Amino acid sequence: VVTSVDGIVDDKLRVYCSELQPTSSTRNPLSAQLTVFEVDKLPCAFTGSGDLTAALLLAHFQIERDISLAVRRALASVGAVLKRTLASPAAHPHCKNPELRLIQSRHDILNPSLEKVTVVETFTRNIS
Repeated sequence: VVTSVDGIVDDKLRVYCSELQPTSSTRNPLSAQLTVFEVDKLPCAFTGSGDLTAALLLAHFQIERDISLAVRRALASVGAVLKRTLASPAAHPHCKNPELRLIQSRHDILNPSLEKVTVVETFTRNIS
């Protein structure tokens, strides 16, 4: 499960990723892992950013098979695309649904910079 929450930290968006994982224990065969990410919140609404996030999350998960890493890579790519879009002349002064700069951001989509996404915390709990 991946979801985001706004309003916890100023100028930041928190993203939560949870997953069930098998353990080697017969008493507690599953554990739940929660990873909390934080990304910059931008002062604009972007059409298509959710679709882009879902597509990149699916693509990264197919390659990595690690949901936390896939989420982090997707967030890094989308953040770079949105920041580039916001910096473009077409985004100002109105900033109403500017066209995403996907072609201009192809390097960031293929090679996301993970340091732009903060891992706030990760914890695991056994499920009995």
